[in-house]
Amino acid sequence: NKRNGHLFQDRFKSKIVKTDRYLLTLSAYIHNNPLKIKGYEKCPEKYKYSSLKVYLGLEK
Repeated sequence: NKRNGHLFQDRFKSKIVKTDRYLLTLSAYIHNNPLKIKGYEKCPEKYKYSSLKVYLGLEK
């Protein structure tokens, strides 16, 4: 292990969401990320760390 320092050493990056369209684009991007993980390709709503279940009305 050749790591040093904190896990998040650099400053975080942020962007202002100015339009509803951009917000929807970001939401789709974030909720589709689990599709890249083995085992979630066909069921991203089952990913433990996603709020997709709430948006789909499967959970409160």
